[in-house]
Amino acid sequence: MRSSGADSVYFGGQYPEGGLLSDQVKQAGAQVPIMGGDGIYDPAFIKASGTSNDGDLATSVGYPVEQLDSAKTFVKNYADQHYPDPYAAYGGYSYDAAWSIIQAVKAVVEDNDGKLPDDARAKITEALGKVSFDGVTGKVSFDQYGDTTNKQLTVYKVTKGAWKSVKSETFKD
Repeated sequence: MRSSGADSVYFGGQYPEGGLLSDQVKQAGAQVPIMGGDGIYDPAFIKASGTSNDGDLATSVGYPVEQLDSAKTFVKNYADQHYPDPYAAYGGYSYDAAWSIIQAVKAVVEDNDGKLPDDARAKITEALGKVSFDGVTGKVSFDQYGDTTNKQLTVYKVTKGAWKSVKSETFKD
């Protein structure tokens, strides 16, 4: 790698192997960052590395939850519970996903006199497409394809042994 002139190494895997790869690249004398997606954006990537991985980059969906006004209650409640693991990249988004399903099931049950109908799966899927609420991560709703309308991405960089956001952007259609 060092002699190739590459200015980075893209890794499309997960954090345990990514941290080790970061070490190996640097130990081989290539002073280039490892770049990857949300599979490496986890504190465990940094822990898996035995040497400094400052400068390594990752992208992950959404804005950093701790920077969202809409997430303040979620972040506080999570901290108050003293969970052993951080909520990490998907904590707020997982919360909103679960709440979306709850809202869809609730709508189907309310439309069926308080019970789940025989065709609950189809009706819940249909109701999920109509879900819309202000969630931890902002406005939660879905387009005609079932994709989120909250289309955001953040670039993170390892700085002094921690992931720090570099830039976040909302993508338009």
